[in-house]
Parts: sequence; C-alpha cells; structure tokens
Amino acid sequence: MIYIIIEENINPTTDYYIVPLLKNKNLNFIRLTHKELSNFVFSERVRLLIVRYLTGEVLRWIKKSVDIIDKIYYFMDDDLFDLKALKDLPLRYAFKIFNKAWKFKNWLTTNTQIFVSNDYLAEKYQKFNPIVLPPYPAYIDEKDLLLSPEAQKTLVFYHSTASHKIEFVWLRNLLNELQSEKLFFELVVDQRTAKMYKGIKNLYLVHSMKWTEYLTFSSLKYRHIGLALLFDNLFNKARSYVKFYNVMRSGAVGIYSEYFPLAKSIKEFQAGIVLPMEIKAWKSAILELASNHEKRKELFEGAKRLLYHLKEKTLEDYKKINI
Repeated sequence: MIYIIIEENINPTTDYYIVPLLKNKNLNFIRLTHKELSNFVFSERVRLLIVRYLTGEVLRWIKKSVDIIDKIYYFMDDDLFDLKALKDLPLRYAFKIFNKAWKFKNWLTTNTQIFVSNDYLAEKYQKFNPIVLPPYPAYIDEKDLLLSPEAQKTLVFYHSTASHKIEFVWLRNLLNELQSEKLFFELVVDQRTAKMYKGIKNLYLVHSMKWTEYLTFSSLKYRHIGLALLFDNLFNKARSYVKFYNVMRSGAVGIYSEYFPLAKSIKEFQAGIVLPMEIKAWKSAILELASNHEKRKELFEGAKRLLYHLKEKTLEDYKKINI
C-alpha cells in the first residue's frame, strides 16, 4: 500500500502534520501537487491524504480512480468549513477557501476520514468524527536550537501571511509607538500589506516566499524577539501553534497574544511572554526583552523545554492514530 499526499503546493501544513505521521508509521508515501496528480499512474492500490484544498479536476481524478483507492483522508488546520469564520479575512484569501475547501465540504465530510489540527475543530465538527493530529516540530534540529547572539540593535520580527489582516493593521500602530527606540523590525509581507508600512523607520520588508525558501530564511540566527499577534475571532479560534516552532527555529524568544492557542503552556513553561492585545503592554515587553539578554536566555530555555514536551506528546498521540 502506498499513501499519496495531495497538496496544492509544497507547504508547511504537510511538513508539520502529514509527513511526520507517515514517517513515524514507516509508511511509503509520495507527495503530488494538484497539477502533478493527473499525470501520475499507479500500479498498486493507494490511500489518499488530501491536504486543505481540493479542485474540481482533482475530484474528477479521484472519482475516475475509485477502483485503486483503498481509503481517503482529509486534513485541515484552519476552519475551512464555516463561511462565518471567513468574514475577518482578506477577500482574496476568503474566496480561495470558499472555492477550494468549503465548496467541497459535503463531499469531503461524506467520503473521507477527517483529521483536524486541534481540539477546537474536533469539537466543532464532532458529528464528522474527526481525529486530532497535532503538529510535529519539523525542521528544528536540537543541535541548532541556539539563541541568536546579541547585537547593537535588537531585531523584532513578525512573519505571517495575509490572512492576518487585522493583526497587520494593529502592528502598524505598535511600530509607530516604537519609532524612537533603538530597534530594528522585520516583516514578511505581500506587496499589498507592505504599502501599509510606508514611512516606518528601521524596518526591513521581506516579500512573501515559498515555504522551502522560508525554511532556510527562518533558520538564520540574527533575530531576537518574535511576535505572535492574534485577535479573538472565529477564524483565529482554529489557528495552529506552529508559529511557536518558527520563532524557535529563528533563535528568538516570543511575545504571544493571550489568544494564541499555546498561550497556557507558554505561561506554564515560562517559554515566552503572553499578553493581551494592548499596544502599551506589547511596547513595554519588547523594550524589556530588548534590554535584557539574560531574560531572553531564560525564556529560550523554557521554550526548549516546551518544544521537547510537545514533541513527545505528539509522538504519544501518533500511537493512538490508525491510518
């Protein structure tokens, strides 16, 4: 039996969730993008794992190939089945979810075993009997878990996608409050979002990049404080905590919203700073961490302990999953 991962493109969801599970189970698998699938010929029975998105063309291929398909799984790590949850997203992103996920909801919930990324989604869609699959800390080698060295100016960064529309607006106001401080800022943004930050000093704007490129980029150890902004809305309730892994890979410590899905554990392990979404509080925390390397070292050690805990917990969860 061979497992076929069907994904729109090479992406973090597959790398954090699907590939680690299949490797842990010692299963043979192939990753195929939507475009590659139609040209691939299988000589044995297969099991399919659909990651997040589907297209009409892929669905036609599945229906045509039903004789060789043993089972179909579907995984989502955002709330892709509720139109109400899309209202706080940029229109382009909301339309993509509508067109490549929600539109196929009835077929997916009838014909697949559903995996979800957290308990919130599992409870919300319990009538479909979903299985919770947590994220594994992929592409974080323990020997590379090093705190970034001190520098003359502390670098504060926010790496996110355009789906965080509200957070990017809020961040603009926070950076305004920090313009007189000896800090550098780094944002990963698309061209539309970049326009919002015109006039902000000491700011590096990095264009959004492919996931494979981001893995290399995020491994560079020159960053000090990572921001994980998150407001309380329907879509954000279903977010994953992989940003914690991205901050760790960068050799930085994080400041996390109280709505961040890992906030309780971050407090418990003293693995970062957790705050309400109030600009004054975030400004104060950034300045405190920027001036206190010892505090950053303490938080980074706590973050390492939390990462090891999450890794072990995920491996334990794998034992309960039959695929």
